[in-house]
Amino acid sequence: MTTAEVDATPGDCESLQQEEYEVLESIYPECISSEMKNKSLRLEIPVEFGTPRTVHVEEDQSDIQTNSAAAPPIALSLSSLPPVTLNVVLPALYPIKNPPTLTSIRAAHFWLPQIPRLHQALTDLWEPGEGVLYNWIEFLRSGEFLDTLSLLDDNNDIRIIHPSPPILTKVLKESDASSSFLRFTHNSYPCSICLSTVRGSKCVQLSCTHIFCRPCLEDFWKLCIEEGDVGRVGCPDLACVKDGREADAEEVARVVTQDCMERWRSLKIKRNLERGTGELVMHVVFRYMVSRSVSHPLPHGILPDAGVEADGSGGGDRMGVLAIMSGMLVLLLCAVPADMVGGGRHT
Repeated sequence: MTTAEVDATPGDCESLQQEEYEVLESIYPECISSEMKNKSLRLEIPVEFGTPRTVHVEEDQSDIQTNSAAAPPIALSLSSLPPVTLNVVLPALYPIKNPPTLTSIRAAHFWLPQIPRLHQALTDLWEPGEGVLYNWIEFLRSGEFLDTLSLLDDNNDIRIIHPSPPILTKVLKESDASSSFLRFTHNSYPCSICLSTVRGSKCVQLSCTHIFCRPCLEDFWKLCIEEGDVGRVGCPDLACVKDGREADAEEVARVVTQDCMERWRSLKIKRNLERGTGELVMHVVFRYMVSRSVSHPLPHGILPDAGVEADGSGGGDRMGVLAIMSGMLVLLLCAVPADMVGGGRHT
C-alpha cells in the first residue's frame, strides 16, 4: 500500500470522483443516464460495433428434454446490441482504496446471460488508486466483454442463448434499427447537391445508402413532380442516375408533401398504363396486319424489305414488319377493328 493510499481522506476521494464524473460526462454524455447523487450513478452503455457482426440466437436447451430436437439458430447481421445498465455506488475512499460497488447489472430485454460473470469481470478491472468507470464503459461499449463471457465462436461470431429465439430476434432487430437511427441523426454528412455538411437529423438516407440534406432533395423531387418527370424522382447521385434508379413510394412519402405524393402516384400510374397500352397496341397492329395479308393480299412493293410474301406465307422477319408498322401507327389505328383488341379475327 502506497503512502498516498494510507493518507487518503474522503475529501481527496470526493474530488477525484467529481473529476472522473465530469470527464465521463464530456466524453460519453449518452451513457450517463442520471446525475451523481449521494455517491450513486447510473450508466446506460450501448454495445456498438464498428462494422456489422453476425449474431446467432440459439434456443436454451437446459430445461428441455435431451431427446427433443433443437430449433436451428437464427442468424442476424447487427451493428449494435441493446444497452447494458450499471447502477453504481462510489464508496467514500474510491478510487484510492476501494472499488466502486455494482448494485445491479441489467441487460435491456434480458438478452445477456451470465450476469454474475460480467459482475466479476468488471470488478477485476479496478486497480487501487485508479478510476475505473471509463474502462467499464469502453469494455462494454466495444463488445470486448463478449469474449470474456465466452459468447464468441471460432469464427468470432456472437452466440446468444435464449429461451425464445424468435422473440429475442425481433427485439434485437428493433434495437439495432433504433441505435442506427440515433447514430445517423447525431453525425454530419456532406450533401452532393448543395455541397454543404449537414447534421443527420436534417438529412435523408435513401435505400441505395446515398445521403442528401432534406431541403435539397425535397426541392429537386418537387420540381420533377411539378414538371411531370417522374422518371427523375430518384437518387441524384451520378451512379444511380446512370442506372435509372427511381425512388419507391416509401422514400417519396418521407421527403415530399402529401399533395406532391398524390401527384407523383398519379403520374406514375399514368406512365405505367401508357407503357402497357403502347405494347398492347403494337401487338394488336401486328396481328391485324398479318391477318389482312392472308385475306386481303397487299399490293407488291408496300413492304419491300419485310420479307413477307403477298399471300402471307413465307418465314419473313416479323420483327421487321413490326418496326415498319410502328411508323404507320397513326393511320392504322383508325383501321383496326375493336374486336381485334379482344383477340377476335376480322373477316
